[in-house]
Amino acid sequence: DLVPGVDKFWNFGDIKPGDWGENTISLHNKSKKDPLYVCLTFFNLLNGENGINEPESWVDNTPATGELTGAMEFFAWQDDGDNIFEVGEVPIFGTTTQAANPVLAGKVYGVVDYANGPAIPVNGKDYFGVYWCAGDLVVDVPNATITCNGSGLGNIVQTDSMKVDVRLTAVSAKSNPKFLCKNIKPPKPPKPPKDEICEDSDVTII
Repeated sequence: DLVPGVDKFWNFGDIKPGDWGENTISLHNKSKKDPLYVCLTFFNLLNGENGINEPESWVDNTPATGELTGAMEFFAWQDDGDNIFEVGEVPIFGTTTQAANPVLAGKVYGVVDYANGPAIPVNGKDYFGVYWCAGDLVVDVPNATITCNGSGLGNIVQTDSMKVDVRLTAVSAKSNPKFLCKNIKPPKPPKPPKDEICEDSDVTII
């Protein structure tokens, strides 16, 4: 029952170097007859500059483009519902490359599919966790440890913002027993508006 553009998984302002957070999303299969596969899609990743303050101006030579999507890092895994990444839990993304630019820009992941099962049973639940870090995120999968180091996050990201759309897609595992989430194509980025053409004008250009 999520409302697009209204409900949010995250909505944080004034993020500082070394800040981090974790959300565990629960998935409830209310189907009366079908176990479900669930795919996770990220699209419309936007990078806002929002002007440049004095400290940022010393290091930022791209006033039209923000840098926060290269500085925010993410990791996701199949969770058991306790909000903690533990030994044996399966990563979904972000074990080696974590920056938002490569992992959230038009990407589709299998929370549960034929390759990452089992499907969520009728009246069953499943969970996945997402960890974010403003800085360098390091994930030690064998020991199930996560660290966030913000010491390398410089002034270049001051005033910047980022946002991304999230879509969850449920597919009947009964009707599509070998379904793979990689077969879903993420939505294409919206086209920029066309330049307005003035056909009649009383303006004389000298």
